[in-house]
This record gives sequence, structure tokens and C-alpha cells, in this order.
Amino acid sequence: MSTGGSNLAPLLGRAGELRLLTALLDAIGDGGDALVLSGEPGIGKSRLLHAAAALARERGFTVLSASGVQSEAHLAFAGLHQLLRPLRSRLADLPAAQRAVLDAAFGLGQEPAPERFRIALAVLDLLAAVAAGAPLLVVAEDTQWLDGSTTEVLAFVARRLQSDPIVLLAAVREGYPSPLIDAGLAQHRLRGLAPAEAEALLDASAHGLPPGIRDQVLSEAAGNPLALQELPVAAARRELTGNGSLPLTQRLEQAFAARVSELPEP
Repeated sequence: MSTGGSNLAPLLGRAGELRLLTALLDAIGDGGDALVLSGEPGIGKSRLLHAAAALARERGFTVLSASGVQSEAHLAFAGLHQLLRPLRSRLADLPAAQRAVLDAAFGLGQEPAPERFRIALAVLDLLAAVAAGAPLLVVAEDTQWLDGSTTEVLAFVARRLQSDPIVLLAAVREGYPSPLIDAGLAQHRLRGLAPAEAEALLDASAHGLPPGIRDQVLSEAAGNPLALQELPVAAARRELTGNGSLPLTQRLEQAFAARVSELPEP
């Protein structure tokens, strides 16, 4: 599960983003496109990607997805393998040379992985073959933790979608470099919820908070949807322990402390 928020929480304050994603899907008849969502942890990037995937399936799209995890970031083409694994049966549609390229990239053959340009071309042709049967949505989540080989291939593909019914949506955590950003793709930065929206989300996920705690949660969350849902849990824990400070929950620690391990030891 990503840090975008609970599946049960309402998706508030994102009407503009939902319109943007819907417009990308609805324009598929005119050709493909790509969009990178960026923002801080817990801001709702994953929730929007999941909403876009649901909308795409309602419209008859094929949906492929991959999600980065830190433990696999050093494994070349691990994310690409996750993305393309549902298409194993479609590899037979590719020319033998391209099948061999992808097999080598995934360590299924005796040959070493070929240059990434050939791998990216094979991936683009495979996705185009799939999209010939039904429009295709490619979703890449937590791309800051996808291996570099995969993000380079996705950036190559994303720049060449104009003539195919393919939409590529990617989410990257703010502050991380990414080939998807360097490729000059369209970007949309998610910001914190407006005060009224933050209050509505808090009241929906933690109804009946005492006024003082409610105000503290709103202040500390600063419009971050994940924090608005998790800090009331922390507030209840504080009540049990008698500690005056507002502790973090495990989900908040995982979301916001991930970069601490990347800092120099001092």
C-alpha cells in the first residue's frame, strides 16, 4: 500500500486533478500522452493514480502498473519486469529479435542485456501492439524507487506516445531526481488541501475530535491528506500515554522519514 491515503477516505480537494486525468483518458482517440504527478509524501499521488486506473477500466482500457520499492531499486529492470509480466503471452506477437532483447533484459537468456535503446524500442513496440486491441494506461507509482533502467525506458516510451492510444501516468516524490522529469514530460505538482477541504477530510476520517486536538491536527497536518488521517490516531495514543507531544504513527514514519537514511552520517 502506498502513502497516498486510505482507500476508504474520500478523495477531497482534487476535482481539478481528476478533470485533468479524465481529459487525458478521453482524448485517447487523438493519440497518446504522458503526465508526471509530483508532491511530498502522503499528498495523494497514489490515490489519484488509482482513481485514474479505475476510470480507465470503466472506459475499456487495458491497465498496466508498476510500483517502486526501495529494496528493488538496485535491481536492473525490476520495475519493467513487474510492468510487463501480465503481457507474457503477448511476447509471441513480437519479432524474434525483440523477444530475445526482452528475454536478455530480464535474465531469461544466455546473452547479456543489450543496450537500453534496443530494450526501450522493444517495450514501445510491445505496448503499441497491446494498444492496437484496446487503449492502454501505463501507471508507474513511487518512481523515485524504481530502478534507473526502468525509469529510463519509461521516459523513452513516454516521449513517443503521440501516435498510439497509450497514456502513461507516473508519480514521483518531490525532491528526487528522475529521468521522467529530465525527459521534459508534462508535470503537475500536488499541493496540500485548502483549509475547508482539510477540515472536511479530518471530520470524515476522525469525527468527534475534541476541539483542541482537532485544531492541533489541522495545524500540524498542513493540508497533507495522509497526516490528516494518521495524526488523530497519534492523538489517541498520546491520550493513552499522557505524553504532551503528538507522536508519529508507523505509516507517517515510513512516509516522511524515508530520506533520513539517505543523509550523510553526521
